Amino acid sequence: MCKTLKTLKTLDLSLGYNQSSFADAVFSHVMGGRELTADGKEKAVWIDIDNAVSHAATASDDRADYAPTQILAELFRSASYAT
Repeated sequence: MCKTLKTLKTLDLSLGYNQSSFADAVFSHVMGGRELTADGKEKAVWIDIDNAVSHAATASDDRADYAPTQILAELFRSASYAT
């Protein structure tokens, strides 16, 4: 447990950790699966975001591979979420 010195606005991106991604859901639908609802699409996108930010970038990674997560971090920061 930790205690913060001030009130923080946070996002918990771990709720969909290691679940199938938006691409998997779309592929399933295209192959005859059920229609994706708006809530299902939103959940799938957040799962993809979780999966993208849950892996550490290394010096050998191509910068283009982790640029989208850096953009999201800046977006969250600009919306006053703790980073």
